[in-house]
Amino acid sequence: MKPKVCGLFADVGIPIRVKLLRGSGVPEGIGGREHSHDFIELMIFHGGRGVHRVDGNDYPVVAGDVFVVHGDQTHAYTQRQDMQVAEVSFNATRFRLPTDQLRKLPGYHALFVLEPRRRTRARFRGHLRLSPTRLAEAMRLLDGMRREYQSRAPGYEAMLLGRLIELMVYLAREYSRTGTGEAKALLRVGEVISLLERQFDRPWRLEELCGVAHMSRSNLSVVFREATGLTPIEYLIHVRLRQAMHLLGATDQKVTQIAYDVGFSDSNYLARKFRQVVGMSPSAYRRSV
Repeated sequence: MKPKVCGLFADVGIPIRVKLLRGSGVPEGIGGREHSHDFIELMIFHGGRGVHRVDGNDYPVVAGDVFVVHGDQTHAYTQRQDMQVAEVSFNATRFRLPTDQLRKLPGYHALFVLEPRRRTRARFRGHLRLSPTRLAEAMRLLDGMRREYQSRAPGYEAMLLGRLIELMVYLAREYSRTGTGEAKALLRVGEVISLLERQFDRPWRLEELCGVAHMSRSNLSVVFREATGLTPIEYLIHVRLRQAMHLLGATDQKVTQIAYDVGFSDSNYLARKFRQVVGMSPSAYRRSV
């Protein structure tokens, strides 16, 4: 049985850990055996070369390559030739990322959600490889995180979280500049998700979204469901419901007005979808919060 790494954050006040493996490369330890986690791991290779095995598939890596491995994936480092890698591990279920803002970045969806799930099918053609200057900037951000992690000075939890967000945004923007065909395809799907997040009140039609992604209806639906677990229209409904929940809790607007503001055609439709997804009526939700 492949080992699973758990309890990594027992000694810190926030579930974020930074480790820079330099010089002689990656020690044998757990990194040389296939294993999984109960957290997300972001890896930036910054020296040497080797092979990164993910879910049984081998991917040659060199300086500048960026990997995101989800908790349900197994991975290991093999054929290491002075491999140097920076690892940022975090469990986003135990703290609040500004996901409403991150979702507006097409590169965020492409790098952190789509590429890990389509890596095998795309044969690693959609991954991010940073240029030497871009890699140097990423390492500067990582080194600041490492210092905060090691110092544990008062407020280090807030600093770690802030710098993790800065690094994620930086890498998402860099992914948006990548030029490979597979990466551009993932970015187009990311742009669809980003549009739905930013313009949720528009009466989107599936044909319009296919035009944005330059994909057929069936292809977009397949890729979109892989990324989100939902079809594009289902995702749009969930975004609208999330916005409605915010307005119900934060304002005194009438339910009918909220329905129009978030893009539903009438309050009855909002109420029906609200019960299906949230499990209660909008009015009951407002009373509960």
